[in-house]
Amino acid sequence: MQPARPWELTRTGVVFSRGITQPEYEALGVRLAGIANATAWAIGDWILAGVSLTEYGNRYEHAMSLTGRSYDSLSQYCRVSASYGHDERGLGPWSLYREALRLSTHDRIRALELARDNGWNRNGLVDYINTRLETKNALNGGAHQSAALTKRVGRRQWRTASAPKQRVRCPHCGELFDVRRKGVTEEPITTVGR
Repeated sequence: MQPARPWELTRTGVVFSRGITQPEYEALGVRLAGIANATAWAIGDWILAGVSLTEYGNRYEHAMSLTGRSYDSLSQYCRVSASYGHDERGLGPWSLYREALRLSTHDRIRALELARDNGWNRNGLVDYINTRLETKNALNGGAHQSAALTKRVGRRQWRTASAPKQRVRCPHCGELFDVRRKGVTEEPITTVGR
């Protein structure tokens, strides 16, 4: 008799005990995506719950030893979890919430709703945020450097891939923005420094 579930989650991955059917494969993918998204929120909530139990520095050292995660990852989890209530967390993946922290508290949820309603991935939301910050900072005396869509990463230069854009009207200022559609990635264009 075959086991009801052909896979087992382990500490280091997924172990398959038999071949997997298409419905089982899809169900596992949905479950893994849910676990990955929930993990970042849960670790952030866990660190926040430990505030009264340990000193600031010790809290992160202890959390790093228990989870194997870096200080930077843990502090991001904590910062994002502290910034959004549980009732605000259903608009998209955790990574979108991290990006939305660049906006004012007032604008974050609306940007996440736009991302959800327009099917934006992380890159689409980043485009919207960059353009929004560029417009806001231009009104205050100059464009913000984060608005550039070309950036240096390590020894490569990256640019937005040629892809279909979507025009979206900002609900706050009425300006139209070009935003990459879901599924568009970035591509290397040159090697820098060689």
